[in-house]
Amino acid sequence: MTASLFSTEQLEADVAFWAQRALKANSCSLSDGGRDTGVSSNSIVAIAYGICGLCDQEFPMDADDLAACYRAWNKLPSHRKNQAATQALHRAEMSVVEGSRLHALQLSQNQP
Repeated sequence: MTASLFSTEQLEADVAFWAQRALKANSCSLSDGGRDTGVSSNSIVAIAYGICGLCDQEFPMDADDLAACYRAWNKLPSHRKNQAATQALHRAEMSVVEGSRLHALQLSQNQP
């Protein structure tokens, strides 16, 4: 028999995290409203749990999506805030920052 990779407390934190997210299953919000779920935030959670890798990451489309990523991150059990998950959050941040810069550049070039 092999030793468990996680402590009982860590497993209980995982169950609590997933149970809380499950309460929002099958729902949709058209406003930000403090949401912590969405394509990009779910992607970070999947990376944190080793379900997929950084190469499969979905990126936030705007600041509201990025805010959902932060909220999901803040709710993640601490033992899941691993290197890949940290990188995913940073990449999400940079995608919004760089997207905003690109948009501003495009606007400035289209002005008379």
